[in-house]
Amino acid sequence: GRIIVTDDNAKGKDWRHDVQNCAIAAMVGRDPLDEALDVTFDKHGGKRRVTVPISGEALAADKPDNVRVLHTAINKKRIAAQRAYRQKIDQDGIVVGSSPALLEVFEGIHHANLLEGAAAVLLLGERGTGKTHIAKLLHASSGRSSKAFVERNAGGAGGDLNIQRGEWIGYGKNHGVQGIDRNGKAGHLMSANGGTLFVDELAELSSDLQVIFLSVLEGRPVEKVGGESVTPNVRCIFATNAALDKAVADRRLRADLLDRIAVKITIPP
Repeated sequence: GRIIVTDDNAKGKDWRHDVQNCAIAAMVGRDPLDEALDVTFDKHGGKRRVTVPISGEALAADKPDNVRVLHTAINKKRIAAQRAYRQKIDQDGIVVGSSPALLEVFEGIHHANLLEGAAAVLLLGERGTGKTHIAKLLHASSGRSSKAFVERNAGGAGGDLNIQRGEWIGYGKNHGVQGIDRNGKAGHLMSANGGTLFVDELAELSSDLQVIFLSVLEGRPVEKVGGESVTPNVRCIFATNAALDKAVADRRLRADLLDRIAVKITIPP
């Protein structure tokens, strides 16, 4: 990331200093009596604000070293917050490790759960990194924790469109499909209604199902087999180990579907 610090007294000059995992725009130097600075982060799809102490040396802001003084204070406060998020979210200590990248995962979970409505989340990471565990922690620490958590793999979600719609949206009373209860059957989306649907292997989802999920994320109704329309109240958590840019270029993933996913969290190996 990058930190930009501007001093009002510096005649328009500014310094740019690369800082790992930060994206900050701050104003210093307005008042030499200031002892603290409100800093706003653009992070996880929203703005996060923290107040950090700044020294008299940092207020002068005429050397790159002063920028480092400022960002050190910011990083210390952020790490303390990340550890607090982890303690609250993973009370049973399911996730092992304490690297900065792992602490960022818990920061991502915290901020994802602050977003209103059924904000979708995408978990990125290699196989075996514990994406399912993280999805369960996301659900358990959310306002939907008392409702269902439904886990499905997109790898087998192929075949006839009616079969896909039936499995994922459901069958209405007039479905006319042999072997399915004539009164209908709930699909995965409605089985998770009010709760969370975890869809693993997102890049394996058929193009037809991606269109259906796009409608779900936009809050539009989708149609069961048999013609009945429903609007699922479900939070979708997706996971993939695919390279997103390549998957979009290869037309395995829709760019507009990815755009509707509010938060993306990378899980370290």
